Parts: sequence; C-alpha cells; structure tokens
Amino acid sequence: MYSQNVITFVDVCLAVTSHLGANPIRYSHRTNLFYTSKYARVLSKVSPILIFANQVFALFRISHYFFVPLEHSDVYLVNITYLMMIICIIAVICFYLLLADPPEFVHTLNQTLQYARYLEGRWVSKEKCEAHPSGEMLEWFLYVVAVIAGGSGFICSVLSYLIEPNPGLWITLISKKHWTPLLYWTYLSYYAYLMVAAGLCIGVAVGLTTAYLAFMIPLHSTEFNLNLPHGRDYITIESFRTITRFPLAYRSYEILHRRAVPVLSPALIPLQSLIYNFSLFCNWMLLTHRDAMGVLRLAMLSGEVCMITFWMGVLQIGGKFYADSLRNIESWKKMHGANKFFRKWRKSIKPLCISHEGYYSIKRLKVLKFGKGIINGTFNTLITYNNL
Repeated sequence: MYSQNVITFVDVCLAVTSHLGANPIRYSHRTNLFYTSKYARVLSKVSPILIFANQVFALFRISHYFFVPLEHSDVYLVNITYLMMIICIIAVICFYLLLADPPEFVHTLNQTLQYARYLEGRWVSKEKCEAHPSGEMLEWFLYVVAVIAGGSGFICSVLSYLIEPNPGLWITLISKKHWTPLLYWTYLSYYAYLMVAAGLCIGVAVGLTTAYLAFMIPLHSTEFNLNLPHGRDYITIESFRTITRFPLAYRSYEILHRRAVPVLSPALIPLQSLIYNFSLFCNWMLLTHRDAMGVLRLAMLSGEVCMITFWMGVLQIGGKFYADSLRNIESWKKMHGANKFFRKWRKSIKPLCISHEGYYSIKRLKVLKFGKGIINGTFNTLITYNNL
C-alpha cells in the first residue's frame, strides 16, 4: 500500500511546512504515527488570520466597482485583485480543514495508515502492494504537488515585486511618494510569506486528501465487489472474501470512511461555491470586458478551465464512489455459502457516499447539475447587469 518513499516524503514535507506555519501536523518515524503539537497549531493560525484580514480589506477596497459601470482603466485592477482573492480564499479553506480539529484529523490519518498496514501485512502480497495506486503512482503525484505548491508561492512572491500593487494591498493606502525602502521591503516580505504559506498549505491539504483517497477508493471499488468485471483483479487473497471474514472487513472499512468524511467534507460546500462564483465572474468579464483585459483574458480563461476541470473531476470521483457502493451491495447476493445472518447483514448496509452529512452529498448527476448551474448563472448575471 503506502510505500516507504511516500511516508518519508510526507514526513519531510510536513516538517518543512510545519516550521513555516503552513500546517499543524507532523509525522514521527519513531512511533510511525502522525501527531500535532500546541506550538505548531498556534503558529499555523497566524497565516490564515493575516490572509483573512487581508481579504476583508481587499473586498472593501474593490466593493464599489460592483455597483458602478467599470471604466476601461479599472478592469485590470479589479481582475488582478479578484484573482488574488480567489487564491487566498482557497488557502483559507485549506487552513480551516487542517486547523478546525487537528487531533481528529491526525487520528483519521493514523487510522488510515494502520488499516493500510494491516491489509498489507495480512491480506495483500508485496508485489500487488507496489502496483496499488497508493504506491508509486501516489509517490509521483506528491512530487508534482510539492513542486507546484512550492513554485507557486515563489512565483507569486516574485510577481508581487514586478507588478504594480493592486487596490487589495495595504501599501496602496500610502501615497507612492512616501514609500521608503524599509516600507516597501516590509510590504514585499509580508506578502511573500503569506503567498508561500498559502501555497504550501494548499499543497499539504491536497496531498493528504489524495493520499487518503488513493488508498480508500480503489479498495472500495475492487475488493468489496464480489462480481468484479472481467479484466480486473483483486489485490487481496481469496480468503478475504469468505463469509466469516468479509462482513468484519467491510465494517472496518465503513467505520474508517464514516470517521474520515466529517473531517474532510467541510471543504466541499465552500469549494463548490467558490468555483461556481469564480466561473460566473470569469464568464461575465470575458463576455463584457474582453477588449479591456489584454493578457488577463488568457489568465482568466485558463484559471476557469482548470478549476472547473478539477471540480468536475472531484464530482465524478464522488459519483462513481456512490455508484460503486450500490454495485457492491448488489454483488453480495452472489456470496458463496451465504446464510441467514449474512443476508440480514447485507440488508442492513447503507450505501457509502462522499458527503457533508445533512447538507451536501455527491451523486452521479452532480457533474451535470454543476455544469448546468454555471450556464444558467452566466445568463442570469448578464441579465442582472443589463448586458443582454
């Protein structure tokens, strides 16, 4: 399952980001467990507080642009400020995910890691462990995430030096003739740190969430399906799917999933709302102010495509997970030697899904509903601002 290279790389990344105040979680090679400390939690709260305060300030500075017709010279400033706000809001969501309940997050990670090691030691051969998505494939994905997260923080820091400050930055409150070298480098250092912390926090949240999903989703879609399609193979040995062992194995998986979902799901609603509103803003700007945007047209279009593609991928994975759960339960009717107890147990099982219980759940049609919502929302926005 999780290779030693993955564990070592995660350990290094968590150590570096924790010292920089970008996450409160560490990994100990002595105990082979994740942990958190009070100092790390306090240090990690500094960045999101500063980022959130800066976003409130930026929103206040550009809010009047939404109630008056945009001048040609205002389009660039509004778009740059809005793009920076979107990046920072994503970082705040990731900080919230890691800081809302760090002990619970750590306990979920440890349970997942111990469950993976249990399966690897008893039910899965070494060769099949290496071929599992949580092995080498996850390792390379984490390398890519680390490069992007670290590089984005550095690039944003350089851009803050090269690009004229936008209205969302506090230094614009001071007249340019009063800018001293000390003031300017204080401003650059302040925003460079926030951009680096934001990029690293997003990278940590994406990496840990992906590591969990890379283990749990393939296990769910394959090992608990007793009617596996031709061409797909189990990674666990045959005795894993016997009538005496199978119910206990599935209950263990179900408990772990239901424990992890409340920890990870608080990000679902804010992320979908953010991506939805960002898409509407991009569509509105591209359709009504494209001549005044210049090179920002490419940035806005690329950002919208990337975010929509990412979220549709999330919805597709969640929808497939729910469909696999229904398919698994149906396949249990073919359990060899099923007795009265097993049949009652099968009827007691509820399908698993990725959801924020009571508010939001991902089913197969969520992708279509999300796409339809963007199209309808774009037309409604154009009508609201009298652009149609």
